Amino acid sequence: MHPRNIYKNPPDFNKLRIEYPEFAAKVHIDVDGKIKLNFNDQESVRVLTQCCLMKDFDLKVELPIDKLIPTLPLRLNYILWIEDLLNHCSIKENVFGIDIGTGASCIYSLLLIKMHTQWKMFALEIDKENLKYANKNINYNQFDEKIVLINQEGSNKIFENLFKHDSNHKTFCVCNPPFFSSKNELVLGSENRTGKRKRPRSSYKESSTETVFTEGGELEFVKKIFNESLELKEKVEIYSSMFGCKKNLLNFITVLKHHDIKNFTTTEFVQGKTFRWAIAWSFNRNLLNFEDHTSKKKFEKKPNVLTHTIDDEFETTHSKILNLLSNLKINLKLINKNEKDKYFKYELEALENTWTNQRRKRRAGNKLDESSTFHESASASQEENIVMGFEIYKSNLKSSVNLKIFYLRGTMSRDCVNQILQYIKNNLK
Repeated sequence: MHPRNIYKNPPDFNKLRIEYPEFAAKVHIDVDGKIKLNFNDQESVRVLTQCCLMKDFDLKVELPIDKLIPTLPLRLNYILWIEDLLNHCSIKENVFGIDIGTGASCIYSLLLIKMHTQWKMFALEIDKENLKYANKNINYNQFDEKIVLINQEGSNKIFENLFKHDSNHKTFCVCNPPFFSSKNELVLGSENRTGKRKRPRSSYKESSTETVFTEGGELEFVKKIFNESLELKEKVEIYSSMFGCKKNLLNFITVLKHHDIKNFTTTEFVQGKTFRWAIAWSFNRNLLNFEDHTSKKKFEKKPNVLTHTIDDEFETTHSKILNLLSNLKINLKLINKNEKDKYFKYELEALENTWTNQRRKRRAGNKLDESSTFHESASASQEENIVMGFEIYKSNLKSSVNLKIFYLRGTMSRDCVNQILQYIKNNLK
């Protein structure tokens, strides 16, 4: 956790139980005297959050049972990181923040104004029910002059209604984007680099606008923020967003690099066993030498060069590999060659994954039913790609060939590099 996060030490349940009868009604004391709360019960988590907001921040917040219950340690980690970024950029006055998708709780705006009474927040929301509760929570705490609620209904752009309301420059934006790309994924969990993202420990009943907003989930939502930032540029000093999946963060970094955006910084938020990630980028503030107090980890992976040696003649192996790549519909671009020394360097680009589950794909292709047609059209619409470097050259050893393959860029997983090399090895046997 961030060193200034007050929840580095868990809340004192005993004190909360004594001070708040509604919390006392939700806990039980076990045989050895420990006070326990059922975190799988949405109502219990809701009461805990409301009591902590009142006790620790003097904030009266109404959290509807069927909406997202914000986890305070995570929200505070994000807020304190934003504070560090602003301090790094020497931004201390005239701070105007944007809360993208403020939700029913309006939690980021409320906490930021409570912690910085001289700031002003613009809270953006599209869901009517969320707007109603957010407005209540702003009124409860008498922040009407400090927090402006912006109705996003009818706008296809994230920042459009905001700048129609107030055209002045803004200081930063925060965003906790919808994690999931579909309601089905919301139920089953989402894929990450290790398989399936685990469901949150607490009960999960938030509304679809808080979890399912854009096809493609959080990655597509943050890409939308980025695309609009390319138009707005310095209209917002620092753009930022959280990610629930590290793979999506890495893919978004690839998007930034594709647009030659190098001025960004990343961080990792840790709350017990829960990990989240965030990124910030800017067009006029230097974020490159920002010293992150939240995490020392960086998420840009160095090129992982995979190698393999084949016992065969160079010309035969070279020809076979080119045919294999062609069969996989991988585009080849010759970058360099030295025919005398038998050295060839290529850039490979794949626009779809054609190298895994080959047998299953052949069976599906033979059936030609409606189901396979649907999956083909769905796959084609994702607009994924991966670009790799590939080298093939004669080894110093007699009758052997060396291969090198490495990731360059793209939205597909880096694991695809290893999968393609394995495909080549299997088909050259």
